[in-house]
Amino acid sequence: MVSVYLLLLIAFLVLTVLIYGTGFGDFGVDATADADLGGDASHDGGLHHPFTISGILFMGLIFSAVGFILEDGNVASNLIPWVALPIGAIAGSGVYYMFYRFFVRSQGDSTVRAQDLVGMKAVVTVPIAPGSDGQVVIIHDKSGRVLYGAQSEESLKRDAHVVVTDRVGSILVVRSLSALREGEKDG
Repeated sequence: MVSVYLLLLIAFLVLTVLIYGTGFGDFGVDATADADLGGDASHDGGLHHPFTISGILFMGLIFSAVGFILEDGNVASNLIPWVALPIGAIAGSGVYYMFYRFFVRSQGDSTVRAQDLVGMKAVVTVPIAPGSDGQVVIIHDKSGRVLYGAQSEESLKRDAHVVVTDRVGSILVVRSLSALREGEKDG
């Protein structure tokens, strides 16, 4: 008779290969959401939850492999799940944690807070009129090119070079470089 644990092991191996090995697991589904609540948000770098597809696959692979080995070792069949389950959970979580530690945590932090942008230079991408919002692009060493909503007390055309002087929520307050230079000459 075919072992249940062998069938589980084969199933988890096939799922792992399909999802991670061949790219077949990429079903082309993409969903994004954007919400601007007027504040800053950042990820604290905490441990990712192990109950994701990766975590469940690791735990299932190890559970079924341990179950198959115990079954082949003539351990009583009613004890096998009680032994394989904690070993699978602990070892699977350990493997998942190691993957997280070496592949996720080692990535650089690209978090940019709006208050860190004050004093940086930007370029207007959507013209700004007094009393209405426009848009600027800032090239930041952490996150590359990033677009931000912007306001100004002066009219600014596209491609105007500006400096971020303040922020209101997530909207940056900017001033043209030429206006800043004139202000320095007067002061």
